[in-house]
Amino acid sequence: MVLFAMVTPWILDFLNLSYSDKGYRPDWFLTLTFLENYKGMFEHQLPNVSPLTVIWSLCIEEHFYILWGLVFYFISLKNIPTLLAGCILFSFLMQTVYEKYGISTADLFTNIHYFAFGALPAYLFVFKNNLIEKLGRIPSVYKYTYAVLVLIAIVVIANTDLIPDPRLSSLIFSILFSALILSALSQKNAFRISDNSILAWLGKYTYGLYLFHTICIMLFSKIGIYMELDWITVTLLSFISSVFLSVLSYHFFEKQFLKFK
Repeated sequence: MVLFAMVTPWILDFLNLSYSDKGYRPDWFLTLTFLENYKGMFEHQLPNVSPLTVIWSLCIEEHFYILWGLVFYFISLKNIPTLLAGCILFSFLMQTVYEKYGISTADLFTNIHYFAFGALPAYLFVFKNNLIEKLGRIPSVYKYTYAVLVLIAIVVIANTDLIPDPRLSSLIFSILFSALILSALSQKNAFRISDNSILAWLGKYTYGLYLFHTICIMLFSKIGIYMELDWITVTLLSFISSVFLSVLSYHFFEKQFLKFK
């Protein structure tokens, strides 16, 4: 991905496609060491090559894995609830501080509440399984209805000014998704997606889809302008090419590392 980002300007020149140089010039050392998010925070903008615009969130994930592993090495299991509550409070405190000083909330300190809310269902599953069993008695129709409502909430909140405060919207998203995970943990009446469905198949390739979709969208948007393609065609070409690249990436690259497990 990083190598592709390096040669993107030459590829666009070769294809005779115009592009914007808006954004900062990447520092490849920071990119390769998963510090891209801090570069973006310092520059107050995104990198000027679109393949790197999603890297900041991967940096946060890597920082979380390192910190979480260290924390769990030193704390006892009985202190997990305190850890989760502390992470949530700390995150919203840091968001307030960053907002006051005009700093972008693109690091682990301001996003760790998402991980804490994600860890909450796991904690309840392991240590409060009786609660999970009670949730399992809720009819599945209510769980599917809730899932649809969550999707509606995402679309509405993300595309309107209904909740202008990003701290509040992130809290709402965290609670909604945490509850959605809980609804899928019980053995009875769980919210399920069949392993034979197209969604389950695509689920194997989500890492690649996340990385590559910006490239495909930007490329076919440019081609669509030159060839006067309608938005449906551009969307389909972007999606199909994103899936194609993600499948190749999974089998020829990612899967080779997964074997080490």
